[in-house]
Amino acid sequence: MNRWVNGAVGGWQINGVLAWQSAQPLNLQLANPRLADGGQRPNVAGNPRSSYSIKQVVDGAGILFNANAFSDPGDQVPGNTPRYDSRLRGDGINNLDASIFKNFVFRESKMLQFRGEFINFTNTPRFNNPNSVVGSPTFGTIYGQYNTPRRVQLGVRFTY
Repeated sequence: MNRWVNGAVGGWQINGVLAWQSAQPLNLQLANPRLADGGQRPNVAGNPRSSYSIKQVVDGAGILFNANAFSDPGDQVPGNTPRYDSRLRGDGINNLDASIFKNFVFRESKMLQFRGEFINFTNTPRFNNPNSVVGSPTFGTIYGQYNTPRRVQLGVRFTY
């Protein structure tokens, strides 16, 4: 490339940070616990997860849990639901942060850097955990987004 074309389109650098992980297991509780000493959890029988995806739950198609799989264990009975059930998880992290920059060197000691940074580059939403209180009117529903939408930051730096 000639000097001017190379100055405009050559030498760009790109960086990225990818975070991809599953969510933590959820802790289910009872809306009206009746255990004198300790935390009372509900009883579970069958599959506690509904057939709805997190996206469908956010869109209002249904709830994340199979409400029929849970029951009140009774007075002074601790319940058989595990403290954290690995079958019940919230929304995981699927995030890409990226940056692009280029250095324009004028002389040996003078440089201009253009930099663009993109937080949540793909603008992928991560939703809050569902309401995990059995007996609550909003049990299994998800309200709100946990992360922030895409943010763009542009900058210019002159070094002499």
